[in-house]
Amino acid sequence: MQATNDVCPPTNNHTRPDPQVERKLVDIFFSRVHPRYPFLDRFSFEEFYQSYQLSKDTSRVSPSKPFHLHMVLAISARIMQLHPEMGGNINPEFYYSNATRYVDEALQVPGLERIQSLLLLALYILRTPGSISNLGGWHIIGFAVRYAVELGMHRNIKCGGPRAQDPYRIEIRRRVFWSAYVLDRAVSLTLGRPFALSENDIDVDLEASYRLAKS
Repeated sequence: MQATNDVCPPTNNHTRPDPQVERKLVDIFFSRVHPRYPFLDRFSFEEFYQSYQLSKDTSRVSPSKPFHLHMVLAISARIMQLHPEMGGNINPEFYYSNATRYVDEALQVPGLERIQSLLLLALYILRTPGSISNLGGWHIIGFAVRYAVELGMHRNIKCGGPRAQDPYRIEIRRRVFWSAYVLDRAVSLTLGRPFALSENDIDVDLEASYRLAKS
């Protein structure tokens, strides 16, 4: 009896699945991952996602945009793979392979986008079976937290004063930092490893001070 390949989509990076499949994957990420780690702005993500469905040209956007998109799809596909009861049989490596085409450039983008990229990488690796993957995820998260500290994201920034930023930017910084913090704590406790940052060094607000659109 001839073996059949029941993994969809195929591993050919030039073959794209039904847009409805990707729509489902995006919704899975924002319903299952985003509530715990809300480091992406769903509104801006959806804007790029919609434009990407119309045109695959990414030459005029930050390389972080397509990297984040494919990593979100890869993470959701991995979640579906680990939970067969969700239905579907989508190969997460298809999207992860696509994401790796942008990873070098994405990690060169400074600031918040680099930390977002690192967190997406860590979330995918942590959902990849194997103890080595867990340790690799811990290293990536630690780097993300230390880079956040380098940017001063662990310190409180008000809307007024010499270091003032707009409320939207402050809220994104807050979400990215606390997502990295919570992920670092969770993985470090699981692996019995030290935390990347002491609580005594943190004074950034935990509560939201600004509501992002459609987040």
